[in-house]
Amino acid sequence: MTNIVVVGFGAMGTKTIEELNKKETVHVKAVIDTNPMYKGKFTNDYIKDNKQIPIYNSLEDIEWKDVELAIVTSASFLIQIEPLLVELANKEVNILTIAEEMSYPEATNKEIADKLNKLALNKNITILGTGINPGFILDLFIIVLSNTCLNINEIKATRVNDLSEFGTTVLRSQGVGLSVKEFEEDVRSKKVVGHVGFAQSIHLIAKAFKWELIRLKEEKEPIITNEKVTVQGEIIDKGNVIGCNHKAVAHFKNNKVITFEHPQQVCANNYPETKDEVEIQGVPNIKVKIEPEIPGGIGTVAMIINMIPLIIESQAGLINILDLPRLPSIFNE
Repeated sequence: MTNIVVVGFGAMGTKTIEELNKKETVHVKAVIDTNPMYKGKFTNDYIKDNKQIPIYNSLEDIEWKDVELAIVTSASFLIQIEPLLVELANKEVNILTIAEEMSYPEATNKEIADKLNKLALNKNITILGTGINPGFILDLFIIVLSNTCLNINEIKATRVNDLSEFGTTVLRSQGVGLSVKEFEEDVRSKKVVGHVGFAQSIHLIAKAFKWELIRLKEEKEPIITNEKVTVQGEIIDKGNVIGCNHKAVAHFKNNKVITFEHPQQVCANNYPETKDEVEIQGVPNIKVKIEPEIPGGIGTVAMIINMIPLIIESQAGLINILDLPRLPSIFNE
């Protein structure tokens, strides 16, 4: 039985707990969320489940001696999550996080990555970042497809997904509801973030292929509605923004190129088709299209669940998907 603590009781945290509770070989011992409204509460006060799991506001409220794994379902950026990861590492538990930049943290901040690796080795624990994207669609999936190629010159990949079911925080991070001018201002001030993880996915592919990165350029463009739409009860007028089209182009030595495009929008009219599409130009040429796109929410939860046996088996240190002891697959008991 693997004892687990889940950190974060938002949308990802609650869905992860619901799925973990269906497993016989794992046990969610406790949940941590700093929101004071949860103090003294239990998970079944908020989700339909017969398991009464206590929710605490602090790591110090828990006895960590028999905990093997902490699953962190909050934050996206390395600088945001570093203090929490250090605190958890000092509890001597393995850490699985869905923070996008943790899928390959060296791409964001090598100093912090080296610090976390040194701490993990010292505590004999494993720290791994996972998720649907980065973590699978724009990296691991492409790496697995490359097994059928003798040579690769260029990779093009597109992920189109619908933001309609997401909350206000996510919508605002993609510029939904803004005017074009406001969108451009918020891109400059980094309030509109687009997709977090292009750099991580590109570095993972480069490491797997032994490609030498020369330059990486990203740009964000507004997706504009040509009709009045209503999103989460808010009216967005024609000509305003319903999403962000985030692009990245990476050039490598020997004229290798990776191009990623990730439009995220409320599916009103501009992108009625959601999909994941990968095109590899090489020997042979390969084109794979998944319609509709692999759902980000349940896909991320599945990646969390399926990584549990692998992180327990893995060597100590800060690792990524390329360091796993075997190819990830569904967690069957």
